[in-house]
Amino acid sequence: MDRFLEAFSAYLEAQDQSPHTLDAYRRDVAAFFDWLRERVGRPVLPVEVTPFDVQKHRDHLVVEGRSPATVNRRLAGLRTFFDWVMETEGGGSNPAARVKGVRQGRRTPQALDAQEVYRVQREAAADLVTVAALLGHESITTTALYTQPGEEDKAAAVERLG
Repeated sequence: MDRFLEAFSAYLEAQDQSPHTLDAYRRDVAAFFDWLRERVGRPVLPVEVTPFDVQKHRDHLVVEGRSPATVNRRLAGLRTFFDWVMETEGGGSNPAARVKGVRQGRRTPQALDAQEVYRVQREAAADLVTVAALLGHESITTTALYTQPGEEDKAAAVERLG
């Protein structure tokens, strides 16, 4: 397996991949083959890997608690590796090609800082419910705790009254 990893690393370097990508893909491919060797009970050559193996590895990563982004990056590394293997070893199909990634949950809005909250309330005339939604709060009570007006805000409000 070391022979394949060294040649794959050289291929990635020739493709001008970043050192971070190179290191991550090399680690991910090595971890996959270590995991597979433990399951099968012997070293497995890249041309022996099946889509079932890749899918079960993906499932293992999910059960292990890896984030969807991590699982999907590892699958991307395996796809790249097996594309290279199929190209260099001739023939066959990529066993990782049709293994679906893990769905990533919807991203919640990033929390706004106090200045951004103020600007939203002031310029967009946003009410507390809208600000709560922007902050990702389920309750406007939580939002109210974080958006209490300061003394300057209170003085300005009194001045506007008249």
